Parts: sequence; structure tokens; C-alpha cells
Amino acid sequence: MPVSGAEGAGVLELFSSEGCSSCPPAEIVANALERDALARHENLNVLVFPVDYWDSLGWKDPFASPDFTARQADYARALGLRQVFTPQAIVNGAVSLVGAQEHALRQALERARGQALPTQVTLSARWRDGRCHLAVLLSGAPAGAEVAIALTERGLVSAVAAGENAGRTLVHAPIVRAFQVVSAGARLDDLVLTPPAGLVHERSGITVLVQDVVTRRVLGVGSTHISE
Repeated sequence: MPVSGAEGAGVLELFSSEGCSSCPPAEIVANALERDALARHENLNVLVFPVDYWDSLGWKDPFASPDFTARQADYARALGLRQVFTPQAIVNGAVSLVGAQEHALRQALERARGQALPTQVTLSARWRDGRCHLAVLLSGAPAGAEVAIALTERGLVSAVAAGENAGRTLVHAPIVRAFQVVSAGARLDDLVLTPPAGLVHERSGITVLVQDVVTRRVLGVGSTHISE
């Protein structure tokens, strides 16, 4: 079972939309950061949350969800931001940046990886009956913390036919395809996520974030591939 604990880790959440012309460069940056972290054996978790408030402006993002828009609004409240925007990057639940600012993102992620996380996350996941079943074990999670569970799919490509990105083919960073938030005090040994139709198992994975419910800071993170 993969374990993440006292060592530092980077979490990059990108709020994006296929309808936003500023967003494709941010996903290019996110993909580059992930490749570099893999080559350097650094712990980086990239999660793209497509928001739905661009959907009425010429192009409906097929991956957008109002739940992701609500999550972005939660960060705005916790961080004291006056407004949300795309592409917005949140690093370890604590720092907001423009998603295409590669140098600033690298600096923020380096600082994040230099700080130990108090909660250890151990998890396993497997496909059964078309759904993802996972078990999560936490050590050092404070009372009242919450657990955010993301089923991601990488390698997604979209041909955009209208809106600000009309005529462009977009290569996405890992997109969140199913999402669930539970209390750290809940039963975590048999959680179930139902994937959307068409998800490719071989390109999917699970990322689990433990977060402070007030500040939204990431207290622990774990990720794993999903066994067949």
C-alpha cells in the first residue's frame, strides 16, 4: 500500500476550463511540472478541476462540474480572495497563483516540499464491478479534518469546436473525473467511487488529500494507481 507521510509533498490544484483561452498554457505548465518531478523523484500531485462557469460562454467543457466550482469558491473564502479566476492554481491548499506562471509555481512547490506534513496517508485501490474501491488509513490526522478523494485520468485530449479555444486541440494535465469528500473520522476502509462512462482504467489513478476544514491547508497526501 503506498504511503505518504512526514516527507514534504507538492499538491497543485488547477482550476481551468476548455472555454478559457488563458487555460491551455496553464495545463502545459502543469504537465511540464509533473514530468520534471517524476524525473527528479519528487512527490508532486497534479489535479485539474474544470469549472462550469465558462460553459455558457460559447463552449461547454465536457469535464466541468459545479462541485469543482464550489471547491474553488471554498478556497477563495479560506484564503481571503475577492474573486475566483481561471486558470487558478492552488499549492498545498495554501497559496493562490495564476496557473501559467511557471517560475512562481516552481518556487511555491519547492517551499511546500520543504515542509513536513503532519498526517500520514496509506491507501490501496482496485477496480471491482466497474467501480473503484479504496481503503485509506490515516495517522496523525487532527480531529475535524476532511479527506478529499480524487479519481483522475491523464492523457485526455479535446478538439474544441467553439468559444475562445475554437479550432484548438487541447492536451490535458490529469483531470479529476470523480470526486468525494468525507470526514477524517468516517469509515475509510471501503470507499467507493463510480467513474464516468468512457474512463480508461490504465490512465487513471487515485489521489487522497487530508485538509484542514477551515484553512484548507493540505495536512497529508497519498496517491496510487488502481489495480485491476
